[in-house]
Amino acid sequence: FAGKKFEDKKIYQPYQNLANVYVILKKYDKAEEALKEAIKLATEVGDLYIRLADLYQNLMNAPSQKIIDLYESALHRESYQPDVLYPAYARYLCSIGKDKEAVEKTKLSCDKFKD
Repeated sequence: FAGKKFEDKKIYQPYQNLANVYVILKKYDKAEEALKEAIKLATEVGDLYIRLADLYQNLMNAPSQKIIDLYESALHRESYQPDVLYPAYARYLCSIGKDKEAVEKTKLSCDKFKD
């Protein structure tokens, strides 16, 4: 209800909060829907893409291409947060052994993410 009430004002936080509740309830498909709604309202908020990518990777076991496509779509928006998205995308690429792609796409070396 809160999300629908404020859609015209581009307030995405109710959907983000709803996604958090769905994750707690282990309703990951619903969490995905809520995050996608939040992204529709605030395409420039990099953290929303990162949360969705984390959901795909850690809870939904999505194929890596789905996660890569999500990051790529985020980076091709008119306005986005490269300082937020590049490190998250690079870390993901490094975690799946795509070190060369991480450097090519984000200019960040995987060495930065090694413990």
